[in-house]
Amino acid sequence: MEPRKDATQNAAHRTYLRVKTAAQVYDIHPSTLYRLISAGAIRSVRIGHSVRIPASALDEYNRQLEAQ
Repeated sequence: MEPRKDATQNAAHRTYLRVKTAAQVYDIHPSTLYRLISAGAIRSVRIGHSVRIPASALDEYNRQLEAQ
């Protein structure tokens, strides 16, 4: 899962990303991210009614994929 290099690039500098933003950065569908979160593959936090993904959680997931 390689991040896209476009306008969403600065989103990676944020501490927490919205699911929609993280999906755009990694060029996948938001429902795919929700499935990964539900499966426990990617950590997330709930802020109010919103789900946020720590940028570090995406980094961890990428490292796991590269190690396989």
